[in-house]
Amino acid sequence: MNRHPAFAISKLLLWLFLSLQTCMALELEPAAPVLEAGASITLSVSAATGDVTWSAIKGTLQAAGLQAVYTAPQQAGVDAVTIIDQAGAVAAFKITVLAAQSLEQSFAPENALWQVFTHRGEVTAVLLSPDRQTLWVGTQGGLEQRDASSGALLQLYSNTGVLPDNTLHALHMREQTLWVATAKGLARRDGSGVWQVFNTDNSDLPDNDVYAVLHDGIDLWVGTWAGLSRLDENGRGEVYTNSNSGLAGNHVLSLAEDGQQGLWVGLHSAGLAHRDNNGNWSAYTEDDSPLPSNIINSLSFYDGVLWIGSEYGLGRLNNATEWLHYTQNNSPLDENANIKAVHSDHTGLWLAMNGSGVGHLSPDASWQVFTKDNSILPSNFNKAIVSNGEGLSWVGSALGLVQLDHAGAGRVYDEGLQALPHNTVKALYSDDAGLWIGSSLGLAQLSAEAGWQLYQRTDDGTGLPHNSVSVLLGDGEDGLWIGTHGSNSGLARLHTDGSWSYYNESNGILPHDYVNALYREGSDLWIGTNGGLVLLRADGSFQHYNPDNSDLPHADIQALSGDGAGGLWIGTDGGLAHRDVQQQWQTYSKADSDLPSDSIYALYRESEGRLWIGTAYGFVGLDADGSWSNDLIPKTWIRHIIADGNGGLWIATNHGLLRRDAKGAWTQYHSANSGLPRNDLRTVHRDNNGVVWAGGWESGLARLDFGKKPGLAGLIQDDNQRSQLLTTKRAAILIHPRGQSSGYNQAQAVDFMAAYAYHSLRARGYDNNEIYLLSHKPDLDVNQDAQADYFAVDGPVTLADFRAGTAARDLTLDDINTALSWATEQGTLEQPLLLIFIDHGIPNGLLLDPLGAQILDGATFDALLDDYQQNTNNAVTVVLEACHTGTLLSQLAADKRLIISSTGEGLAYYDDLGRSAFLKLYLDQLRQGESFYQSLDSVNLRLRQQIIPLNQQQARLQDPEQGAMARRLCLNGCWGGLPGLLTLTVTPPPAVVEPGQSLDLQVQTHIAGGNVQQVWAAIQTPEITNQRTEQGYARQAMPTGYLRREAQNVWRQEFDDFNTSGDYVIRVKAQDNSGFISEALPVTITVSGESTLQQAQFDIHTNRLSLPALSFPLDSSGVALYQVDLYVSSFEPLYLSPDMASLQATVQNINAAYANFNPQSWGIHIPILEVADATGIISRFSVDLAYVAGSEPLQFHVSSLHPFEQ
Repeated sequence: MNRHPAFAISKLLLWLFLSLQTCMALELEPAAPVLEAGASITLSVSAATGDVTWSAIKGTLQAAGLQAVYTAPQQAGVDAVTIIDQAGAVAAFKITVLAAQSLEQSFAPENALWQVFTHRGEVTAVLLSPDRQTLWVGTQGGLEQRDASSGALLQLYSNTGVLPDNTLHALHMREQTLWVATAKGLARRDGSGVWQVFNTDNSDLPDNDVYAVLHDGIDLWVGTWAGLSRLDENGRGEVYTNSNSGLAGNHVLSLAEDGQQGLWVGLHSAGLAHRDNNGNWSAYTEDDSPLPSNIINSLSFYDGVLWIGSEYGLGRLNNATEWLHYTQNNSPLDENANIKAVHSDHTGLWLAMNGSGVGHLSPDASWQVFTKDNSILPSNFNKAIVSNGEGLSWVGSALGLVQLDHAGAGRVYDEGLQALPHNTVKALYSDDAGLWIGSSLGLAQLSAEAGWQLYQRTDDGTGLPHNSVSVLLGDGEDGLWIGTHGSNSGLARLHTDGSWSYYNESNGILPHDYVNALYREGSDLWIGTNGGLVLLRADGSFQHYNPDNSDLPHADIQALSGDGAGGLWIGTDGGLAHRDVQQQWQTYSKADSDLPSDSIYALYRESEGRLWIGTAYGFVGLDADGSWSNDLIPKTWIRHIIADGNGGLWIATNHGLLRRDAKGAWTQYHSANSGLPRNDLRTVHRDNNGVVWAGGWESGLARLDFGKKPGLAGLIQDDNQRSQLLTTKRAAILIHPRGQSSGYNQAQAVDFMAAYAYHSLRARGYDNNEIYLLSHKPDLDVNQDAQADYFAVDGPVTLADFRAGTAARDLTLDDINTALSWATEQGTLEQPLLLIFIDHGIPNGLLLDPLGAQILDGATFDALLDDYQQNTNNAVTVVLEACHTGTLLSQLAADKRLIISSTGEGLAYYDDLGRSAFLKLYLDQLRQGESFYQSLDSVNLRLRQQIIPLNQQQARLQDPEQGAMARRLCLNGCWGGLPGLLTLTVTPPPAVVEPGQSLDLQVQTHIAGGNVQQVWAAIQTPEITNQRTEQGYARQAMPTGYLRREAQNVWRQEFDDFNTSGDYVIRVKAQDNSGFISEALPVTITVSGESTLQQAQFDIHTNRLSLPALSFPLDSSGVALYQVDLYVSSFEPLYLSPDMASLQATVQNINAAYANFNPQSWGIHIPILEVADATGIISRFSVDLAYVAGSEPLQFHVSSLHPFEQ
């Protein structure tokens, strides 16, 4: 061991410098450099006072004023370069040094992980799936797939890959097929998740602007802005217009069936049309009928009644003859209410009104009108609505998605509004406060600690001068310069105290209010506008330059850059100009130089002196000696150029994002080969952590991260562990088969756990190319942004192949062989190969498909692992998240092989969409640096603290070294936990409450270096505890309530769903800005007293089974509820048949326990069946009834019967 004092001091200094926060007064370029061992890079500092002193810990420096050439050491690791100016300001470069091969892999496209932020504020369409488990939400930023019970966002589909456009008009679902009407075509998603787009090029659509879609069981009807199409499954058919049909106009807005195989058609400015099942047409307008308006926004047909939502009121048509126009005389509705959506079912009629809120007409003819003044609604402007058939509606408002109940309470889901103010992003800048984003509708700040903050123009004249932000630049004093575009816009300065200063045409400082470019030289600011160039000095004086008083070739200034010697490079719409420190001018044009175009939009000067120039028609370099270089990239519009921190460049173009590495090699990222949402980019930025951000026209904000190793290396104090992280190999295999689709949203729960595993591995330093993800779902989201990740899934079908038309498929044993062959190719590993299986198991085997056609049995699995270890001599760690996996431990036991199973011989349980599960809890502990052994102990303790059924599950360990191997190993090294741990403190609620009593739940969150996105409580009721499938999955959704933020770290919500005697377990969880979820210890509340809940009962005297509430899913949306008795129709065998005379439709009844009818299997699940014996003692059972195939009249037999355990 080296004990020389200088060694210890240098190591201490390195750690201190790596922990140093960059001083805001000093600005460094490039931020967080990553370079090859032995390579050199020029570092520069700006905003310094006087001379600066440079020093490096490991590498060497050749310093000259504000620049220094740094040469990295020959060993991989982390270095620090510090700068101190005469005023005592200190800053430090954190430099990551990698071997050549590691550096190449670090920036490889397959290691790119994209995260996309979009503005999805206004909701234009909502649809509930027939099984009531999925809510589809159409927004201005794409299509959301949400859990229908909790509202949790599961996935976001956009114009990246699947949708023709992000502007959605309508949604329709028939069986398992979803249809999405957009402004640029029609998209179809089949039951297996495969998408297809129809437009005027590949179908008989008359126009791509689609407003309505309806499948009547035979044909697909599509309403467009140029007529109505009747299409087959291939998109072929006929078109109806006002010239060949009874349509009075061609602008189709809405469609509805008429219950007799006919069609209702709502038109814009042309009234209502009807086509009967014989093809005969009828037309109705304001002139010849009581139609409220000729603009028919929405139609809904239910129980013989057609409801008509028009631009100027609500209409009703009974039996095609009886009209009723709802006015202020016969309803609380405004006679001219703009009805954007109507939805009718057995709970009544729901209206979404644009300006008047939400209306509800009950079956008993009573009205309710909800507005933002008397309900949870955030806005009175609403465009979509759907009822869940159980007393709740989902509302699409101008300010987000709303869940609304009959009392006007509920929750607003506005996460799509809290981020970007607009999807067009034109400017980016970062400082120690976070990332600043300039959009077409305001300025946003994104910071790890505070999340999102929005700045916009205000009515009192404070804030932005205009919401269209064009350029951003730090002011060197912790403030921000903001250039804007628009009428009365100009330049603003946001000071650190929150005050604003303004510079514009009105006060004479600017020649034009359109600000395009900013450059700061010391305390002077150069401003490029549409009317010329401005020099604004620190004392407030200014000077204008234009073609009339200088050699500027054009007054439209688009780009600015310093020349390193006090001069200025100026990009204009008429060529390039240079003004040196002596105020001498030189100009360049396409006619007299190698410029590909005279329209200059981007300038970047490398420290070595080369000026890179981006034009409207290509990219060129101008060296310090006056020579030109052109890399012959495609002739594209270059909008922005920055350094990549490794001697190369990032370039934003109208054809995507380009990277030119230090050796001149090019990589192109576009929407077809990456996670980039759109190709028309306007800006690119690299922040202080080396993360790349890109924004453009209607593209949202894209975040590009190539891995966590550089950042993690700065956290590791031990040189050997840091070196291992940066230089050695690692490999992981995630196996994620398709679920059995039994239980509530079970497939989404398994998907979440697979994605969470991938996300956790990335957080601990695994790169994409070190993870082999074998998944049935090619479009899996692995970084918690709800969007498919391009390079995540490696097989059997990649996302690229899936989008090209290859259908997703189930896993096979050959796929497992392929994954292990990949692992073998990785060679010798420093850490054991990590293999995680996530899905379903049977005793002594793992299911690779739902039907069990492909089973990975213990003997086969053991042989595959043996073969891998014999070829590599690597150790293996296996984590199994599936039922019965404890039965595999002895079969898989071997030397250098650690096996962890989520359970023993019994079932493995998970709830809350997978967020309550062994694997999720285990990954959380591993992520914090605990060993595999410590993590197992921690999770088993957490499981024992749960109630039935989770407390019946205990994870198991098979260690060839009797626990020593598990104690020695951590996830990717035992170097400690990750920063930003989120913890929760729940204020203890009462231990006992009365039935119907409300509960005020209060939670405090604690996090360092991050922020809390949301807090929620998942409540396990006595009924749900026992409503499980044979595989252990919940049959119904767990009630979930989201807490509202009352203060920075305080969250609160009232819950009042305690209606049944028994134990309620409340699991409070929170999600941080990195997508990780923390959970407080569960809280158990006992509801004591006489329960008012009426249970199913079996009378032994009459042999009748009474169901007070049988839930029957409808084909469209919602459920129907019935009261019904079943009688014993046969004793040998024991069969029960429904007494049809007792069948009676009912409405939502909170005082009755629901039994559930499964329309696929025709089975009935009864969560609690009470049976009183001859002495009156009541026994409770959980019962499943199975349909006797072919029986007439209907008969059911008892397929399972278990004692009810509370």
